[in-house]
Amino acid sequence: MASYAQVYVGNAVTSESVVLSNFSSPEAPQLLISAPRVSTDAASEGLVESLPRRPAKASGLQLPPSSPEVRRVIDEVAVKVGISADLLHAVIAAESRYNSRALSPRGAIGLMQLLPATAKRFGAQDPYAPQENVLAGAHYLKWLMAMFQDDLELVLAAYNAGEQAVVKAGGRIPPYAETQAYVPRVLAYLRCSTGGTCKPA
Repeated sequence: MASYAQVYVGNAVTSESVVLSNFSSPEAPQLLISAPRVSTDAASEGLVESLPRRPAKASGLQLPPSSPEVRRVIDEVAVKVGISADLLHAVIAAESRYNSRALSPRGAIGLMQLLPATAKRFGAQDPYAPQENVLAGAHYLKWLMAMFQDDLELVLAAYNAGEQAVVKAGGRIPPYAETQAYVPRVLAYLRCSTGGTCKPA
């Protein structure tokens, strides 16, 4: 199922919540996910405005340090896939803290902590290679956005626990302690990278 909605993100004026909308507004001015484009210009295909990355506030959560090369890979993949670079940064910060050699006890690999089956499903032949890993992870996030109708909390829950876990939970965040902690942690990193108030996850 393809999604044709654009998703905008921002921070609520009266709270520290992340605001998602299908149209631009003062509380959600930045484009998070672009709608598919009809274009013959390959350079402009799927372009998305990247959310500005600003330093975290002095106290609270901060994005881990990353190399210029990894940042370049993330920015290039974001443009290619049509997804926010800030969302990729938030997921990578929570998943691997920018360690391209990370390997979890469950066998998840690389920057975006892809399970081998997921890496293969989305075209990563070498999931330790930053470009392949981020590209496959970005495609997976975009696919989940379509599946869960741009509900970012469900997308993140599915990225962590698997899409079927979200389906079995009745379209809610599954009752797993890891997933229940993971979703707000990624959203906190997203607030940091989009200039909102940073809070520890």
